[in-house]
Amino acid sequence: MTQHRLRAALLPGFLLGLATLLQGGTASATRPELPFHPPASEAEQALDAIIRRADADPDPLSNLLEGRGRRGFRPSVDYAAALTPALLASIRSTERALLRRNCGGRYRPGEICGLDFVPLTCAQDSAETYLYRTQVARPGEAIIAYRPPGESRTPVATYRLLRRGGAWRIDGIRCGEGMPAFNPAAFNPSARRARGGG
Repeated sequence: MTQHRLRAALLPGFLLGLATLLQGGTASATRPELPFHPPASEAEQALDAIIRRADADPDPLSNLLEGRGRRGFRPSVDYAAALTPALLASIRSTERALLRRNCGGRYRPGEICGLDFVPLTCAQDSAETYLYRTQVARPGEAIIAYRPPGESRTPVATYRLLRRGGAWRIDGIRCGEGMPAFNPAAFNPSARRARGGG
């Protein structure tokens, strides 16, 4: 192969690589393993605001789960703007399944029948600060892990966020080991295509 033909054969790959570098590396969406850090990117800041909102909510489970069987319940916090409909439906479906399994489908005073942690934080307690690590960043999509500061380097949860209507919304949550995932299809590209999602 002559040098001219070799250059012509390598040129498209070189141009693609150059375009990727000029676009800030977005063509390669998976990032190398970076350390956890305070929220820095727009998506990390949006996730931090949603998590802090849930932390400040005195009754996040009732507000997320339509009152958990209380008649006439009126939510004091509306999470619809922060979560996609698919995620909200998944959280509520998980609650209903646990309620059926643990208490025959009806809430019982003094018993834990459904979720016993806040799905938005995958925790029962809150922390003063949180650390984040963006694992995937694409235009309009981010996958971010979070944890509180401290000894453990293991993420408490991983989130898929979508930018829709000018705002970041959580579309999927994978809680840590041994805990449920909410809208797990959000993390599976072939499942997203099958349901018509991005």
